[in-house]
Amino acid sequence: MTIPSVHGLSNVQLNKALGEPEIGVIHRTDIRPLESGMPQYVVRPSVVSGIPYDATKIIDLGRSFHTTDVPPFFHTPLFLRAPEIIFKDKVDLRIDLWSMGCMVRFRHYTWDMTYV
Repeated sequence: MTIPSVHGLSNVQLNKALGEPEIGVIHRTDIRPLESGMPQYVVRPSVVSGIPYDATKIIDLGRSFHTTDVPPFFHTPLFLRAPEIIFKDKVDLRIDLWSMGCMVRFRHYTWDMTYV
């Protein structure tokens, strides 16, 4: 979902619109201390109310696969295709991060989503 009315808000204004975040402390059920690297808390996602959504966007970045079974080719549009695919390098989850970054960077543009 997109919420264009919040794009220009500061953190203070955004917290006012969405409400203060609800934070929950993480603890083990056996009362032992958390291991190193474990987060100390979680933040509940905000529920947006009273702010109209203007669009819903569905994103499909090509295909899913297990990292031990990489497909021989991808259907990702050329302008979203990660360098690893173009140069036939090792492929992993970062190809989707690249594609998403391209989509965020060029979100104001429109183009034909024809597969190359």
